[in-house]
Amino acid sequence: MIPTKAIVDLPKAPHRIKMVKAKNGTRYVYLEVGRTYNKEKKYNLPERVAIGKLCKDDTSKMHPNQKYYELIATDSVIDRAALYMPAEAPNIRSHSRLIQVGSHVVINECVTDFSLEELLSQSIEDAGQSDVLYASTILDLASYSIVTQSNKAIHYENYAYNHYLFEHGQRIISGPEISATLPMINDDVQMSFLERWNRMHSDCGEVVIGYDSTNKNCHAGDIEIVEFGHAKVDRGTPIFNIAIATSLRGSIPLFYETYGGSIPDVSQLEHFIGKLKSYGYKNVKLVLDRGYFSAKNFEVIEKAGFDFIVMVKGCKSLIHDFIDKHGPRLAVSHDATINGNLCLHGLTVEHDFLGKNRYFHLFFSKNKSVSEAELLQNDLSKQRALLNAHENKVFEVTDNSILEHFKLVYSDDGKTFLYAVEKKEVIAEKLSRCGFFCIITSNNVSAEEAYLDYKKRDTSEKLFCADKTFLGAQSARVHSLPSLKAVIFILFIALIIRSRIYVLLKDASIKSGKRSQHLNVPKAIKELDKIEIIQPVVGEPYTLSSAINSRAKQILSCFGISEEDALERIRRMGSNEALWNNNKVQRQFAITQKDKEAQDDFAELEESKGLDTLECAVIYYEDEEY
Repeated sequence: MIPTKAIVDLPKAPHRIKMVKAKNGTRYVYLEVGRTYNKEKKYNLPERVAIGKLCKDDTSKMHPNQKYYELIATDSVIDRAALYMPAEAPNIRSHSRLIQVGSHVVINECVTDFSLEELLSQSIEDAGQSDVLYASTILDLASYSIVTQSNKAIHYENYAYNHYLFEHGQRIISGPEISATLPMINDDVQMSFLERWNRMHSDCGEVVIGYDSTNKNCHAGDIEIVEFGHAKVDRGTPIFNIAIATSLRGSIPLFYETYGGSIPDVSQLEHFIGKLKSYGYKNVKLVLDRGYFSAKNFEVIEKAGFDFIVMVKGCKSLIHDFIDKHGPRLAVSHDATINGNLCLHGLTVEHDFLGKNRYFHLFFSKNKSVSEAELLQNDLSKQRALLNAHENKVFEVTDNSILEHFKLVYSDDGKTFLYAVEKKEVIAEKLSRCGFFCIITSNNVSAEEAYLDYKKRDTSEKLFCADKTFLGAQSARVHSLPSLKAVIFILFIALIIRSRIYVLLKDASIKSGKRSQHLNVPKAIKELDKIEIIQPVVGEPYTLSSAINSRAKQILSCFGISEEDALERIRRMGSNEALWNNNKVQRQFAITQKDKEAQDDFAELEESKGLDTLECAVIYYEDEEY
């Protein structure tokens, strides 16, 4: 609810402001929030959002709408809160009389396991933000991302309305308040937390770290790190890159980096190594994908004194020599099976590479061989059909893959394509190499050990999947660099919690021997949120609405929480006076309105729509135009 008579100054960014006059004479104020590249027109088109309307008697002022408060930060959360509610209203919002508590029980257990609230509180205090920022706010926003799979601030109130919160007073903050809070989660807060968090994990012996990166689309305007670059999923918008380091033993996110969208991943590794050393990591084994395969990176890793495991990229002639020499024997050898898998074989070849002895681990996968051969045959069929369709026509082939597989015959003038001949030897050679892949390590380990360590890297990929798919973070929706950094930090906290939930659910399913019945995180959260507390009488404590079902009990047991323990925790939540008293205060406020006009309007609404007093108060103070 935004007060209809609020007046603010026009934003001091004339190059981003545009006025649009409606038919009724009202002039609306639009803010440019980004630019989208139009491939057809070959230039950027502005993206604008209405943030209010111009005052009739003073063109330097405007009446703001909800979007104004979301996009343009003020100096104080308190100021925002004052603007957001009617002057007489208490700065609290009522909760639903039916609250979902199951997900909070589990998330809180993970938060406690890692001492996240304490670490965040200490980091906030280090940064001198303890007067305006609370760890509970960050944890609530992180929980919101996990439970709803979204990071849109505008929907947070709906979530908070019927979920138990970390906020000790159970106060529901608004979208505008969130926007005002984000800049307070500044660099000092983030860096202090990451330092404390990594000091907890750097002294635990050998650390196997997976490092991976992705990029995110961003609709913001003037954010320094947002640039056009090589997007992994091109949506025609600028991007920024984010990389994450993960402890592969325990699947724990350690830290992250953000960097410009135009910077290639291979160039960022040196900075990552520097961070590892500054956090105190010493006995490190880095597990990297083929995107980091480069002579410079090997040099940087070895200079730091770290070991590495990297999937080979390039080195075609060398790898082909290994396949030609060892492939036939490897494909049928039962002595070379990996981890008991009869369809996967491996062996190790010591070979000089870049002036040092390296260990090349050559693998053959029967399953991979079949799928790659099928993919090659499908590509050949498509290429053959394309060529057949252009016989006896003027046709220029630019696809190198076609030229690799077919010899093209043209007429004497060199323009008219006549027919194509398969390069059977080339195709046969490719088919013979299907199913082979190679991993290189800096130290002498077995092929099985190299494979299993590299396989652990799937964890970091799954974390990225969680980030992009299950935390609603495919793209950024903020409009300043501090806010962007804050959102990424909140998502990192969410990732720590979610990865813990994932690991405990997975471990429990493996222990039980029922891996096929393994619950993923979204399904587990959905099941847990069937556990609800209800407030039978306004102003009285909440009680459990129904018994905990067997499925929810099973999920809780994965976290070491018994039914008795869960019931006690739920009882304490229901007895939290801050939760049920909010409803009482709001109801009293609605009933004791002194504004006669409001009382008359309430009566009319109650009579015409059959609504209670509180619902009428909400409608009355809501600016329906916005």
